[in-house]
Amino acid sequence: MAGAGSARPGRHPPSLRMVVGVVVAVVVVGQVVALPGTFFTNEEIRNKWLPSGSIDVLTGIDQPLCEAQCTVHPKCNAYAISLFERKCVRYNAKVGKAKPVQYLGYNLYILKKTTDDGYNVYGTNYLKLYLDRKNAFDASKACADEGGTLPSVTSDDMNVYLFNLLQKNLVWRATIGVSDMKTEGQWMYANGQPMSYFNWAWNGFWPRPDHDCAVMTMENGTWRQSICWNHFEFFCQIPMF
Repeated sequence: MAGAGSARPGRHPPSLRMVVGVVVAVVVVGQVVALPGTFFTNEEIRNKWLPSGSIDVLTGIDQPLCEAQCTVHPKCNAYAISLFERKCVRYNAKVGKAKPVQYLGYNLYILKKTTDDGYNVYGTNYLKLYLDRKNAFDASKACADEGGTLPSVTSDDMNVYLFNLLQKNLVWRATIGVSDMKTEGQWMYANGQPMSYFNWAWNGFWPRPDHDCAVMTMENGTWRQSICWNHFEFFCQIPMF
C-alpha cells in the first residue's frame, strides 16, 4: 500500500511538453482568421454606393489603416472610407440580400472573390460559368445559393463577355437567364423583368411550347431555345454586395 504522502499510481506532474502544448492550443483558438481575398474598388462603386450590414464606425484613420482594421475582423468583407471626415465603416455585406443605397462621399472597397475560383467582375456583379451540367431549375437554385440568378443579358457588351467565357472554357452552350415559362411567347429575364436585349440565332427561336428556356452557344454567342429539363453548363450573375 502506498503511504499517505506518496503519489497515486498513474498520476504524474505534467511535463513541460504538455504545458507548452496547452498554451499553443489556446493561442490558436484565439487567433483571428481573416477572410480570404483582396479588397477591390472601381468606378461603378467608388463614391456611389454603400451596402447594408455595417459592423461599426472607426474615426481618425486613413484608407490603409481602415483596410487593415477590416482585415483583422473575422466578418468584415467590405469597408467604406471618407477621406474628408476620416471615418471608416466596416461591413459584413450580405450578397444579394439588400439593395445598396446611393451615398456620396464614401469610397467603397469590396473583398473580391478570385478569378481562380471562376468569379469574373462585371460592373457590380460577378459572372461565373459553372462547368457541372444541370437543368434550368437546378441551375437557378445553384445561383440562388450564392445570392445570384441566371444572368440577365442586357447588352452586346455583356453578351460578348459571356461568350468569351464559353470560348475560354471550351463549352459549347450554357443556360442563361431568359425564359417564356410564365407566358408562352413572352420572354422574361430570370429577375422577372421584360427582356431589353436578345441575340437569337437565325434558326434559334420559334414558337415551341416545350422550349421555355434558352442557352448561349459557341456560334458567336447567339442564343437558342432549349427544353428546361435538359442538362447544360450554366452561367450565374452574382451581386458583389
